[in-house]
Amino acid sequence: GVTDDTTAIQNFVNKYWGCKILFFDAGTYYVTNTITIPTGSIVVSEVLTTVIGGGSNFSDQNNPKLVIKGVQYQFNPVGNAGDKGVVEISNMVFSAHSGSAGAVFVDQNIVDTARQKATAAMWDIHIRLGGFSGSGMQTSNCLKQADRFTPLSLRKAGRRARRVL
Repeated sequence: GVTDDTTAIQNFVNKYWGCKILFFDAGTYYVTNTITIPTGSIVVSEVLTTVIGGGSNFSDQNNPKLVIKGVQYQFNPVGNAGDKGVVEISNMVFSAHSGSAGAVFVDQNIVDTARQKATAAMWDIHIRLGGFSGSGMQTSNCLKQADRFTPLSLRKAGRRARRVL
């Protein structure tokens, strides 16, 4: 989780999506740019493999950027809400490194193909927000501001994120 694995992972996905199960060995993978998972992909990892987004591409909270993006290649290369197809992702952890205030962990704008259930799904996917070895966000290096905190905002597809104070 210290060297940049972005190109290797994206090349792997680009080469084998749609024809093989994309298997990630156990470990931590550090990425500095968005990894795009096209429809027709099945991604499985061993023992909750971790993908950590970090670096300058994810640093601007006013210009957020996806770490993992599920897209619909057959109809629209940007993956708009309502696209249909097969993307399955299981047994993974998505996280961000310290200084990644603009990281959006995962976005999947794909729905199940007509009359097929669970073809656009994620199982055992965890979002981990700091506090673990390798994240650079342990208590010892956390900015301490007693009068402030950064609120977490989750949103449903098609809805705008809101900050709750």
